[in-house]
Amino acid sequence: RKGDGSLAYPAVSPDGRWLAVIVPNRGEALLDLALSREQRRPVPLPPIGDSGQVFDAVSWSSDGKWLAGTAETSDSRSMPGILLYSPLTRAYTQLTTRGEVPVWMPGGKALLALEEGKVLAVDLATRSLREVLAPPINSSFISHCVSPDGRMLFVSEVSEDRKSTRLNSSHITI
Repeated sequence: RKGDGSLAYPAVSPDGRWLAVIVPNRGEALLDLALSREQRRPVPLPPIGDSGQVFDAVSWSSDGKWLAGTAETSDSRSMPGILLYSPLTRAYTQLTTRGEVPVWMPGGKALLALEEGKVLAVDLATRSLREVLAPPINSSFISHCVSPDGRMLFVSEVSEDRKSTRLNSSHITI
């Protein structure tokens, strides 16, 4: 199905089999791309616990075993903290209580996330966070991605007055 506007923010799995999408007013869902177009139906992800929160997937791990994202309340407010979702077990793991917009680093041992306009590295083994890059004065980072080799970070920087946006890059070591 195309053009009906009912699915948003797609994230394709590394093997190309699954597409994580947001279904408005229903939360995150997975589409099985191995099925014919006519057979594809969004399969909703389970709610997060008993809270009624829904998962907002951002990126897949390179092995396709995890989706990283955040929680959202029923009235669409983002909750701080990073969650991991396993499509295999259909279970969530709370990774941190801080950060948003988690993006997997190559190799799957760390994520990059945003917090208060800064880029943080999240170590999966220790669940620790450390600052990787701070924006210039009077600006903040609003989005980010990392090169396939994990050595270059690209960030969108917006001025405090929201009048200008720039794309920047930086060499990083995680």
